[in-house]
Amino acid sequence: MRVDWKRNLILYIVHYNWLQKQFF
Repeated sequence: MRVDWKRNLILYIVHYNWLQKQFF
């Protein structure tokens, strides 16, 4: 099974930024 780490990294960054906007 191939791990698409780039896509996961992008999703992680986007989610983190979204949380920052929501709470700060």
